[in-house]
Amino acid sequence: MPGLPRHWEGRRIALIADLQVGPWWANKGTVRRAIERLVRERPEAVLAAGDLIYGKSRRPEDQMRTAVALLRPLPDAQIPTYAVLGNHDHLTATDEAGAASDRLGASVASVLDEAGIRVVENEAVPLATPEPRERGDAGPGRAGERVDDEDDEPLYLVGLGAHVPGRDDADRAFAALPAYAPRIVLMHNPQTFRGLSPYAAPFALAGHTHGGQIRVPFRPRWIPSKLLDRSSIYDDGWLPHEGNAGNLLYVNRGLGFSLIPVRFGCPPEVTIFTLTRGA
Repeated sequence: MPGLPRHWEGRRIALIADLQVGPWWANKGTVRRAIERLVRERPEAVLAAGDLIYGKSRRPEDQMRTAVALLRPLPDAQIPTYAVLGNHDHLTATDEAGAASDRLGASVASVLDEAGIRVVENEAVPLATPEPRERGDAGPGRAGERVDDEDDEPLYLVGLGAHVPGRDDADRAFAALPAYAPRIVLMHNPQTFRGLSPYAAPFALAGHTHGGQIRVPFRPRWIPSKLLDRSSIYDDGWLPHEGNAGNLLYVNRGLGFSLIPVRFGCPPEVTIFTLTRGA
C-alpha cells in the first residue's frame, strides 16, 4: 500500500461480504464458521462489504437480529469491525427505491452500530490503531523493546454507499480525507469502483458479485451470469483491468446466496490481507 504507516506494516486486515441473512436457504452455518475463524485469526480489523441481510421481506427486523448475532463475536472479541451497506440492505417488500428503502438502510446501520460494528457510508474514518509491537516481534508472545509509532499518521478507511439505490457518493466520501493519506476504500458493488478518480483507490475492496455463484468446471472465468448482463462485474479476486489509472480492486466471493441456494465451482470466501508498504 502506498504510504502505509509503520505501525501497520505486516498487520492483517480481513474482508467478508454478502452474508445474505434472511431466506430459508441462508448459509448461516458457513457464516458462523467464518466468524469463528476470524476470531481465532485475530486480524487488526474486519471489513464487511455489504448485503448483510437479504432484505426483501416484510419482517426485515428478524434478518437484522440474526445478522448481528452472527457478527457479534467480532466486536465481543475486541476486533474492530467496519461495514458498508449493499443493495439488499436497502431492499423492502413494498418499495425498493423510495423512502422505505432509505428507512431500511438506516435501520440496518443503526442496529450494526449498536452492536459495535461501525457503518461507514460516504465518509473517511481512521482505522483503530494497532497495539504497539515488540521490536523484532514476529508473532504473539515474543519479548523485546516496545516500539511506539505515535508520530505515524493513521490508516484511513473510505466507505462508500450502496450503488443501488444510488447511495454511493465518492465526492463526499473523499472530501474530508487528507491529501495523500493512506487509505483502504471499501464498497459493496464493484460498479462504484469504475467511477473513482485516478489514484484515489490504490487498494479497494468490494463484494456483490458472489463470483457469479455458478462456474463452468475447469474454466473458472467462464461465468454464466456474464451472458445475462455483460455490463456488470461477476469476477472475483484482483481485477487489474478495471477502473482508472492507479486504482486496484479486489472482489470477495461472499458467504451467502442470492436468487438460488447454489454455489458450484465458486466456494464462499473469507479474505485475509497482510499489509506492506509500497511506493
